[in-house]
Order: sequence, then structure tokens, then C-alpha cells
Amino acid sequence: MRTVNEQTARTPWRSVAHDRSMYSEDGFTLIELIIVVAVVPMIIGAISLALISVLSLQGGVSNGISDSADAQVVSANFQKDVESAEMITTQPSSTPQCGTGTQLLGLEWNQQGTVYENIVSYVKVDNGSTSSLVRQYCTNGSTTPTSTSTVSSDIPQSQTQSAPVVITPANINASAGAEWTSTVGITGVTFATTAPASGYSYTLTAVPEATSTGTSQLAALSTTCGFATPGTGTYASTLCFVDLSPYDDAPVPCPGSPGYQAMTAGIDGTPFTLSFCIEVSSVTSKGSQITGPVAAPVPYGTINGTTTTGGFNGVSAVSLPTYTDPPESEAFLGNNGFYTGVPGNPALYTEVEGSTTTIQVIDIKVLDAVGNPATGWGLVTGDAESTDTGESITWTSDEPLSLIPNSPTSAIGNACAAPVSPDGLTGVGTTTVECAATVHSDKTGTVMLQAPAPTTLTVTMVGAGLQAVFLGLLLPGAA
Repeated sequence: MRTVNEQTARTPWRSVAHDRSMYSEDGFTLIELIIVVAVVPMIIGAISLALISVLSLQGGVSNGISDSADAQVVSANFQKDVESAEMITTQPSSTPQCGTGTQLLGLEWNQQGTVYENIVSYVKVDNGSTSSLVRQYCTNGSTTPTSTSTVSSDIPQSQTQSAPVVITPANINASAGAEWTSTVGITGVTFATTAPASGYSYTLTAVPEATSTGTSQLAALSTTCGFATPGTGTYASTLCFVDLSPYDDAPVPCPGSPGYQAMTAGIDGTPFTLSFCIEVSSVTSKGSQITGPVAAPVPYGTINGTTTTGGFNGVSAVSLPTYTDPPESEAFLGNNGFYTGVPGNPALYTEVEGSTTTIQVIDIKVLDAVGNPATGWGLVTGDAESTDTGESITWTSDEPLSLIPNSPTSAIGNACAAPVSPDGLTGVGTTTVECAATVHSDKTGTVMLQAPAPTTLTVTMVGAGLQAVFLGLLLPGAA
């Protein structure tokens, strides 16, 4: 049986309209809407600002990571190359140079004859508004790279060879800025730069192994420095004479010094080595240049050993004594029991009568067994023939030249007679000494000079006939 609520039945529409419990009152008030409209833009703005900041930092972070990675690549190559180096330069353009570009650092090692087997040049290459650091590697004396790699893609365009690479000590830094220089004695090679894209700065420092081992200089001996027969001279046991036999028309060149020949002499029975670069020029009495090889057998003097070439540019390396012609004139050195028995060919002898010869010796060094500079030594030089009428020899050094007496009772015998000895000997105790003569005589002595640890020596020989000089070393502690 169906029943109906009487109230509803009587007034159905009125009841429904007034029964508010049947409808929801959910929604936003005016105040809520005002708050939402005001706050939401602020929140969205903050989020947008943060997002923009993150996106703008992404490039800087990426550049920073890239430049940091470049620094690691540069470090790995730089450390290895510097430790291997025997020669170094910071010339922007050097000879030789591996490849092309503005060179910031050049390195060489493993000398093979007249060239170095390995050459590395770090060069700056401009790429529009940016610059890269490129490592170029050459082998076997070639200047064409066998490999090229970009070790950093972000270095300043304004970076020059003097800014990023600094060599210590300062004297080697200055030398390397002008020419190829030995790495012996270097205590640090420092590369510093700031990457422009990120502002990331880094500094790298390495030390050549040649500094601590000395192998680069000690391994390349080209000759010896030998002693006279014991008892034949006051310094027979402490004065060695350099065998100049390697002087010829096929020299080992001196890096950075075109025309000079490199010589490194091991000193017999000692841990020391003497090294230097030598260059000779000669002119005839009429001023014509004397150039080219001197064929063996040489016109004057005797060469110990077998050789296919007798000398170069008008002089030859010959044995002692150079000249024997008593009673009119003869060389005193090597004769008459005076420093006899010297091995090799220690005299540079002119081969053209009446010629004028200039011998320049530079970069003179004496090193111990581990490549450290020796102290207390003296470079010795002197007349290895006879200076007679109209002839002279002049020695100039960067250190004062003192006389080594022939004996306790005779300083130079009758050498430098103008007209009597020692009238023709001048400048002893200064950096320039001359021996000149106005008479012809059989010699009873000779001039022998020594300079304490010089770096340069120039000898000028003026001959009416022939002239000769020698080079030697007074051992450390004996000078």
C-alpha cells in the first residue's frame, strides 16, 4: 500500500524550494578571489625568475666544466713534454719550430746527430673571436707535424709568449726568450692562463728531468780533454787540453747560434764535462774570406788519428807540437819537455800563411756528474805555435785573464819580444791580453792564460806566417 507524506502532498513546490539542505553552498567568496588574483602572479613570477636564472647559469657552468677539462688535458701533455725536454724556447717564432702559429712554448729532446728526434710546439691559433692552444708534434728533424691536437679551446686572444710561460731562474728565462736554450739548471717552467669564457684560471708547473739528472748534457760527449805526461809541466796533472778533432765542415750545430759548432768534452779521469760552442772566421792578407773545408792531409801540422777532412774556414785541429824548426823558430808548447804527450789534436792551426783568424767561443760550461754547474775551475788558452815578427795573438774574455807561468823561474821565456820579452805582452789581469812580436827567434817559452769560469772567449790571430792556439781546463779546485 503506497502512502504519501501529507505535507509534501499538500504543497510540493513550496516545500522543495524552501528545503535548502537539498542544495550545496560550496564556492569562492569575493575575498578569496581577490587573494588568489593577487598572490598567484607573484608565485608564477618567482618561479619564472628562478627558471630564467637556472637557464642563464647553464652556459657558464658548461663553460666552466669545459675549461676545467681543458686544464686537465693541458696538464697531462705539458707535464710530460717539459719533463722530457733537453732544449727549450719561448720565442713566438723559432728555428726550428714544429708547424705554424704563434709559439708560446717550444721543446726538443732526443738529439740524433745534428737534429732532435722530438720537437713540440705549443701555439696559439685564433678562431674568430676565440683562441685555442694547439700542441704540434714533429719527429726526426722535420718541421711538419706528425700529430696536431687542440689541448685547450679557450685561451685569451691577447695571450703572448711572454705572458703564459715563465722559466726560472730569470737568466734562463731571458735566454729562452731569444733562442733555443738547454734545460739544464731550470728549476721550473710555469704556464698560467685564464679562460675568457668562464673566467676559470689555472697554473701548471713542471721541471725538466735534465735538471735533476744532467743526462741531456752528459750523454752527448763529442770529444775528450786529456793531460800531458806527468812531470812535464807545473800543472800537468790538473790542466787538460781539449781535443779539437771534431772541428770540421760537418759540425754538431749550437741551437740558437747559427754557424757555431757544439763540443762537449769529457775530462779524463774526472766526473766533469766541458761544453762550449765555437765559430772560426779567417781572411787572407788581402782581406779575402777563407771558407770551406781544409782537405787532409793538411798543409801544415800533423793530425793524430784518421780523418777525411782536415779542418774548416782556414784552420785545422792538429797535434802538439805544431811546429819544429830549430834553431830559427819553433813552437815551445809540446817541445823541449814542456807539456809533452798531450793526446789528440788540441791546437787550432792556421793553414794559410799571412792570414788573420778570429775564433769565438761562447756558452762555456763545466758540469759535474749529475749536470750541476761546477765551481773553482779556469779556462786555459795560449800560444800553441810561435809569435814572431809582425805577428800577434789577442785574447778577450768576459772574465779577467791572468798569466800561468811556464815555470817558477820563467813566466813566458822569450815570447812576445818587441823587441825583447815581455815588451809585447800587454793587458795581463784585464779582460783583453795581447802578445805581439817584432823579432824572429827560437822560443824558450810561451804565453799561457787562464780566466776563472768565463762564458765567452775570443781569440784573434794575426800571422805573417802561421799561428795556433789551444783550449784547456784547469780542474775545479786547481784554478
